[in-house]
Amino acid sequence: MIATIDLIPPGLHQRRCRWVRLRAYGTLLVLLVVGIGLAGLQTSRRARQVHELNQVAAQLRSAQARLDRQGLAVSAELAGTQRLLREAERLRNGHRWSRLLAYLAAQVPDSVLLVMVSTDPAEPGKRGSRTRSGRQAHNAQGRQNDRPQALAIRGYALGHTDLAAFLRKLQEGEVFDSVSLLHSKREPFLEGEGLAFTLTCHW
Repeated sequence: MIATIDLIPPGLHQRRCRWVRLRAYGTLLVLLVVGIGLAGLQTSRRARQVHELNQVAAQLRSAQARLDRQGLAVSAELAGTQRLLREAERLRNGHRWSRLLAYLAAQVPDSVLLVMVSTDPAEPGKRGSRTRSGRQAHNAQGRQNDRPQALAIRGYALGHTDLAAFLRKLQEGEVFDSVSLLHSKREPFLEGEGLAFTLTCHW
């Protein structure tokens, strides 16, 4: 067995152990400071990312609110357009008088001016006094009097040729069964003279 002899003086040995401990503590402190610094940098970077994300989220919320307002405006405009389309469709399909007036406007020459268009009789369905067997006359004519029998048109033309052209257009169309000229005569019109006329168009 070999005996070992420690030749290092006790004081030096203690100082050496203390230096080793101090160096270990220093290394641990440096590592701790470096770790805290890295954690701080990471936290700062994360905080910056969170701040940027919050800004992006705020911008997205603002854009979403703007899109919502635009969507409401578009929805209101779409609803108004659909309402107009429904009204136009109802006018096109359900209002025969609108189509009839449009047809007449398309047939009128530039040299003819219409001043009145009315149904004949003017009040469909209104009965007159019953002079003979009132109920029988009512039953015989009830359904005929419930709707207009003809259309009365009054207007002015520059001359007989213009009036004849208007009559021919109405007679050649397929809307009326017959078109009759009730009367025509020269009358003052605007700053000159025109041919006043009255037509009756029967279905």
